[in-house]
Amino acid sequence: MKLSFSTLACADWSWDEILTAARDWGYDGIELRLAEPHVSVEFSQEQRSEVKKKVENYGLEISCLAAYTRFHSPDPEVRAKNVEDLHSAIDLAADLGAPFVRSFGGDPRNPEPMEKVTKWISDAFVEVDDHAQKRGIKVLLETHDILSKGKDVRAVFEHNPQITAGVVWDVKHSLVHGETLAETMDYLEGRIEHIHLKDWIQIPEQDEHLILLGAGEMPTQDAVRKLEDIGYTGYLSLEWEKLWHPEITDSHVAIYQYAWYMKRLLADLRR
Repeated sequence: MKLSFSTLACADWSWDEILTAARDWGYDGIELRLAEPHVSVEFSQEQRSEVKKKVENYGLEISCLAAYTRFHSPDPEVRAKNVEDLHSAIDLAADLGAPFVRSFGGDPRNPEPMEKVTKWISDAFVEVDDHAQKRGIKVLLETHDILSKGKDVRAVFEHNPQITAGVVWDVKHSLVHGETLAETMDYLEGRIEHIHLKDWIQIPEQDEHLILLGAGEMPTQDAVRKLEDIGYTGYLSLEWEKLWHPEITDSHVAIYQYAWYMKRLLADLRR
């Protein structure tokens, strides 16, 4: 298994700051958030080539391109625009050399019935599937928002079992929503392509507070061992949500500590 971190942790860092940290602290790649200033679907072919070359020159990979498309709207035109945006993200990922594009499913404020929404999401993935395959990209649906549980994510694929899309498993989200590791992995069997990890503590009458890995409720060792058991060899990616939660620990500390912690955990697994 390999290590990456999402640029959600460092939205205000320069490219050199991001890549130097990743290289010097022992990462294999970076998960690139689809947002300026680092990358955009509006980038020219020259700009895309520059980003790809810059990452390669540091001896790194782009583990995943994180898009923000969603398909919960009852308005067909809104869903069609998100399909169009996902097409553009697929092209960008192919040009950058990233194997995956992350997509969300639906917004938690969505008032529509889950059965209807999961069908819309599934149909959207059908619409981009051929294009993704031609570009050598796999679209990944994240366990997030209304689809935080593996059980609900699985329903998306049951509508159209032929789609080649996979899953980003955000382990925190499925656990917080009441599934065990084993239950989520059973629901997502054969679809897990990328992992998001972060740790947290539950503070009474507040949302979960993010803390450094190993200090909270995340059963990291158990999760990694279970992934090892199913032969997972992909990325374990830190999603340090500094952009959304500026009060949490400084990203320099969190990114360094994650690599320090995970390298020791993975070494123990190999003994």
